[in-house]
Amino acid sequence: MWKEGDLNQQVALQLAELNTRFYAEQAASFSSTRQSPWPGWRQVADLLVDLGEREAPMRASVSLLDLACGNLRFERFLADERPQVDWRMVAVDNCVPLMDAGASADASAGECVAFAELDAVGALVRGDFAERLDACAPQSLDASVSFGFLHHVPGFDRRAELLRALVNAVRPGGLVAVSLWRFMGNPKLAEKARATTEQALRDLPWLDKGDLEHGDYILGWQDRPGTYRYCHHFDAEEVDRLVASVPNAQLLSRFRADGRTDVLNEYLVLRRA
Repeated sequence: MWKEGDLNQQVALQLAELNTRFYAEQAASFSSTRQSPWPGWRQVADLLVDLGEREAPMRASVSLLDLACGNLRFERFLADERPQVDWRMVAVDNCVPLMDAGASADASAGECVAFAELDAVGALVRGDFAERLDACAPQSLDASVSFGFLHHVPGFDRRAELLRALVNAVRPGGLVAVSLWRFMGNPKLAEKARATTEQALRDLPWLDKGDLEHGDYILGWQDRPGTYRYCHHFDAEEVDRLVASVPNAQLLSRFRADGRTDVLNEYLVLRRA
């Protein structure tokens, strides 16, 4: 019997494959719903610009890793909102169609963005994530971010490992920012999450209810039958545990933002010691 935070490896791999298949098949429809920046990004951008201006007051320069960059929404946001900054970004994802959609939407993205393909969840499950992330960005950076992604990582221990790797990817004094989806606090989303999880447990022969940890759900997409993705809801206690799991960083900011109620995501901004 697995303990919390030690999700069965085979189930974790199948959940990772479920999500990889979802994004490969739904890349176009998903990208079309992910065009506008999240409000919470503005607070993160302010901290990143402050970091750059302290280091290079004549012209702020910030090197940044974006894990699970999707369609480069965050990269376009930074370039549009903070054009005074010399951004040097490494965009990492395992869904090439999403990255291609973002690059096609803004041809100038190639001027400040380098691309790397990485199946982060698969690497976390297999146990070689840190070295594969290091290969994407071998030099210490000023910052690393990951938005809308940690909820796709099965098992607390793997989520904590990912956060530690993001911290280790930046130089001392560098910043790390992540968003944590707290969708079960929204009654409408919570109702749909419970319903689609029950349906998925009937549709997916390899998945049993006992395989899922507290906070784990299988969500649908635009009411399309048989279209599923694994997502994890973060409660306040788990957010506290994630912060405590990174001993070489201090919590710089923690806030809620996004969605119609402005509380759908919880953001953590850490500074590496």
